[in-house]
Amino acid sequence: MKRKLLFILLTLIGGSSHLYAQNEINSLRNYLQENSGIISQSDASEMSVSSAYRSPSTGWYHMYMQQNFEGVPVYNRIITAVLVENEVRHLVNQFESDFETRVIGSSDKLKISPETALLNAVRSLNIAESKAVVQSTRNTKSLASGKVIKAELDAPALSSEPVQAQLYWYPVSNPENPTIKQFTAVWNIEFEPEDPSNVWSVFVNANDGSVVETIDRVVHCSFGESAAEHRKHNTSARNQIASTPPDSSYRVFDYPLESPIFGNRTLVSKPYDKFAPMGTGPGTSNGWHEDSVAMNNYLAGNNVWAYQDVNSGNAPVSTNPSSANLNFDFSYSTDSTSASNQNAAVTNLFYWNNLIHDVLWRYGFDEPSGNFQTSTMGRGGLGSDYVRAEAQDGGGTNNANFFTPVDGQRPRMQMYLWTNGTDGDFDNGIIAHEYGHGWSNRLTGG
Repeated sequence: MKRKLLFILLTLIGGSSHLYAQNEINSLRNYLQENSGIISQSDASEMSVSSAYRSPSTGWYHMYMQQNFEGVPVYNRIITAVLVENEVRHLVNQFESDFETRVIGSSDKLKISPETALLNAVRSLNIAESKAVVQSTRNTKSLASGKVIKAELDAPALSSEPVQAQLYWYPVSNPENPTIKQFTAVWNIEFEPEDPSNVWSVFVNANDGSVVETIDRVVHCSFGESAAEHRKHNTSARNQIASTPPDSSYRVFDYPLESPIFGNRTLVSKPYDKFAPMGTGPGTSNGWHEDSVAMNNYLAGNNVWAYQDVNSGNAPVSTNPSSANLNFDFSYSTDSTSASNQNAAVTNLFYWNNLIHDVLWRYGFDEPSGNFQTSTMGRGGLGSDYVRAEAQDGGGTNNANFFTPVDGQRPRMQMYLWTNGTDGDFDNGIIAHEYGHGWSNRLTGG
């Protein structure tokens, strides 16, 4: 049994060794061989490397192994391994045992296409069927047998972004024995509709077209009115504008202040290397305003684009506020309207998104682990996924949310106003909380 398992591991892991560090591959292979009870021969027969990378900030090597059957991935069934100095220090096994005995049907005889699955998903959400018209299907991924397991569907009436369709084995209840999980083939249809408050992930049975489960990928939070109660603090000091502000500066509620009730705003100069010294971390992107193409004179850069979204358009309507010399110093008062505080709100949101990005980079949420950056500067991972940080978003009140797609697709943070007159964009605790949904989702799985 051990020899057969070793042969499988040599084939599956060793066969991809040109993509990953050989020493770590050998270490994990030996660990699984020595601990043969972790996975059985049948469950390891189609195991694949989902991703693997060495964190430049910690030096640890992370590997993620995906469970597959008939060439189709099993949803969220991953083995996660962390290696330090070529030694397995941490391993979590989420594979399903005896998987082949718990499968309903076969993935080779599916009756539902990705296009039909999209139509059924739209119907289940009470969206007009006319919006599900697919103009083209592209970037398909097929097995050697010709079976399509992944595709992008262009349905412009439904979403400005391509609809993602991925075939999975998905757990369903066994009506005869609810304690035993069975698995059926499903199309996971994921799209961002015109309404920016939701991003739908619908699992459609690939055999009969029924909707198995629907998930909103946007994490909605509810903080209550007290979470943003800022009005009673004396704000006279923070309304002053510096006569000669330093170059590249931001007037914000700086770390460690959580919100206006804990202190005044300060003018912070060149904070790019505050938590990650230049030349060692994100500071090598030449500050927060360069996006690998140009140096922006507004609140956009490699890590985030912050903008007001009062009309809930889910996109910037202008590059305001802007500053030719990158001095973002705007007035703020808790007695003023949200409109008069708008520039200050966008500045604070931009500042804190970048600050959190840099702190997390230092502790391991870096480019190869899937952080949020336009350019990964050759360090691994996928780019083009800066955070869209929407200040004073008009899509709701007394709340905030964060949408986290896969690496290489842009996340979105929506910050709302409170009905008591306060603004979540000045509550750094809420900003950090929402960003936390992003990095925890990216680091979970692989």
